[in-house]
Amino acid sequence: MRLSRLGSSLLITVLLIGITGHSASARESSCGFGYEIDYYFEGYYTDTEKCTPILWRDTSGNDGFVKYVKVGIQADNRANYDADNFLDYYMALQCASRKLIVMVFENEVGMYADTNRRGLGTAQLRFNEKKILRVQYGLLKDWSGIYLRNTKAFTSSLLKSSKVSFKIPTASGSVVVHFPTSNISEFTTAFKSAGCPLA
Repeated sequence: MRLSRLGSSLLITVLLIGITGHSASARESSCGFGYEIDYYFEGYYTDTEKCTPILWRDTSGNDGFVKYVKVGIQADNRANYDADNFLDYYMALQCASRKLIVMVFENEVGMYADTNRRGLGTAQLRFNEKKILRVQYGLLKDWSGIYLRNTKAFTSSLLKSSKVSFKIPTASGSVVVHFPTSNISEFTTAFKSAGCPLA
């Protein structure tokens, strides 16, 4: 499966508009896995903190050529970029023209995943605390991340799990990211109607 540089860049930009905005998460709080801190302004000097679940966000639409169903979620954990900055990772599912794509990416710096000459690599994958699996991936053309080669097996297991983790080899060492599955089941009907059943 190939994605053009323009197509993958546009896709990631649209996804980020819908799924960014919550940078604080369990890595910075006591909320626990799959939750983030929301701050509610109550006055000039006081904010109220509340733990809210990290959710999949719907960014479906029509680009004038094709109608697509698309959802994305932010990872529960971050990676250190330098002493003062962190990288946020995302996972997205998209169905367009009856083709399902699963991506894991980082938009600010890029993931730069390791691949062979054909642009393919192998990552480790784990659902909940079950057996570690090895999955083949392709490289997004803008180097921001990867797309999975076997999407049907992945999404079927995703629906049965509460957590999915990736360990992806990159040019600067392995990236380990954890995603809650949270409300993904809410979108099964939309994907099925678009010709991409998740189970």
